[in-house]
Amino acid sequence: MFDEIIEQKYQPKPSICFVVDKPVKREIFAADFCDRIVHHFIFNYISPIFEKIFINDSFSCRIGKGTHYGIHRIDHFIRSCTGNYSQDGYILKLDIKGYFMAMNRRLLFDKVKSVLLANILKIDFDLPFILYLLEKTIFNDPTGNCIIKGKNSDWADLPETKSLFHAKSNCGLPIGNLTSQLFGNIYLT
Repeated sequence: MFDEIIEQKYQPKPSICFVVDKPVKREIFAADFCDRIVHHFIFNYISPIFEKIFINDSFSCRIGKGTHYGIHRIDHFIRSCTGNYSQDGYILKLDIKGYFMAMNRRLLFDKVKSVLLANILKIDFDLPFILYLLEKTIFNDPTGNCIIKGKNSDWADLPETKSLFHAKSNCGLPIGNLTSQLFGNIYLT
């Protein structure tokens, strides 16, 4: 695999696709072990760059941004807007419907590339290499050659907005990949 990557002949391997229903029903694409190594390499390279531009209250897959920190932040905001619980306050909880399945891969790649180019001040030997791996990862459509584990009925009541098999062309990222979590934060930044 090392030689494939260095010679820029790397192609992601088939993912294993299955459905889980805890805590909510969702479709998971588990990348091949070799691809997960690539995902960690990408994450470790670009995450520090994007950490500098993320807002403080973006929590997904970020070091030091776990449940306890989130509880501390919501308590801070509730106390701030209610005068320390002396007046009413309102909370809006929302979800972006089919967020991971609706992300446009071209927009995502262009955004990642432009931020990297703007934030790497010296000529970095690794940058073309990272951009190559980013392109292979972002534009990989795991539905084309995945190994399905489970029964067709597992997908029966899964909304189409929660499945890569129903995503628009050039849209959607697989739930289950480390890079997808990071890319989800980047896409909304």
